[in-house]
Amino acid sequence: MKYITMDEALLLIRTPYRFYNAMKKNLTLPDDISVNQTQAHTLLILREQGAVSMHVLGRLTGIVKGSLTQVVDALVEANLVERKRATDDRRAVLVSITAEGLSMTDRLDENLIEHTESILSVFSEEQRRGIMKALKVIDDSLNLMEKREDNAAE
Repeated sequence: MKYITMDEALLLIRTPYRFYNAMKKNLTLPDDISVNQTQAHTLLILREQGAVSMHVLGRLTGIVKGSLTQVVDALVEANLVERKRATDDRRAVLVSITAEGLSMTDRLDENLIEHTESILSVFSEEQRRGIMKALKVIDDSLNLMEKREDNAAE
């Protein structure tokens, strides 16, 4: 039994990619921010998630391992994040945001919110609420699916 059409499947592939590109396209960082968009995105994710492994950080950012190492190296050098050995598994390295990194994300917030509001301004308030509700359901479902995959891999 099919639950979705081919057009709906393509919509699920196309739309998030287009929205992501729209978010990145005209997002300008404040002059006092010394990181690029990829590094800023990584900082925002670390603020939200707390200390995570490089594997999890790669999944959350969509950055491949080699490139992610370069991003994290630059952020460590700038004292915006730190690497620490996990207490429960000394082989595992966790990446976490520093106080300086948190301060930078606070400065990024207003800029990001303003940019996101400009993109979503084409929708009515009711449509925006519906979009955000649907995104929350999708995000929660993906988080659950990823946790199951991580548990199965352990």
